[in-house]
Amino acid sequence: MNINTYDLVLDNETKHCSLRLKESLPYKGEYRSEPLQIVEMVKELFRVDEMADEFAYLIAFNGRMKVLGVFEIGHGTGNACLLDARGIFMRAVYTGASCVVLVHMLASVAPNVPQQIKSSLVFPFSRAIYLINLLTAS
Repeated sequence: MNINTYDLVLDNETKHCSLRLKESLPYKGEYRSEPLQIVEMVKELFRVDEMADEFAYLIAFNGRMKVLGVFEIGHGTGNACLLDARGIFMRAVYTGASCVVLVHMLASVAPNVPQQIKSSLVFPFSRAIYLINLLTAS
């Protein structure tokens, strides 16, 4: 199976967004239902464990957890990576995703960092997910 990566681009004539295939990467298997499977896939395909900067990826899934597409939604510096709820939501809608997973590689966080610091880094994501749930529930 190939994992497709996409860019969300603006058509200059119509001023509408569309998906443009960026790259098609061969990968074993097509369903990813466990978090560790997703982590391993991202490490293998994008080699994020070797990067000095921070990266954030959005992985779009259908209802059976088959990968529909992957987007690089953030590329930061050594200690920051900015994301926006609109960008996440638009990519999910354009792929027709039933489920999305955000993968954020923290270049500046060593494995032995205390849990309370790691938890404070996750709070902005949990707040964004809460806001998206509010938008989609109404």
